[in-house]
Amino acid sequence: MQLLTLVNMTNSIPQKNMEMMKREMIKNLLGESMGGNAGFHDGNPCAGANFYYNKDTGEIVVFTNEFIRRPDLHRGAFRIVFKVSSLKYDEIIEWYIDEKSSEEAKNNIERSVALFNDSIKN
Repeated sequence: MQLLTLVNMTNSIPQKNMEMMKREMIKNLLGESMGGNAGFHDGNPCAGANFYYNKDTGEIVVFTNEFIRRPDLHRGAFRIVFKVSSLKYDEIIEWYIDEKSSEEAKNNIERSVALFNDSIKN
């Protein structure tokens, strides 16, 4: 049973999202200013990463600041801390998604954040 869970997790939406977050979100953050609207956390500046995701599944489609009007997508945002002492992004401390999203989408985004945070701490 444990092996089945591990196999299912490698192809899961949270796993796909986490991989996209590590590639596309971090690349997108390189063009963002720190502090500002995203503020500070424990003396470290934060940055915001805006994204669009499937409102039913929670699968992240794109990281962008552009406005996209599609009935199947909702907009979300991550607030991520930049650790000055190590000069790298540390963790997502807050996320915002549309309250009209399905429960599956909400759960998958939450699990994606947990996977991302775990992956960058190791």
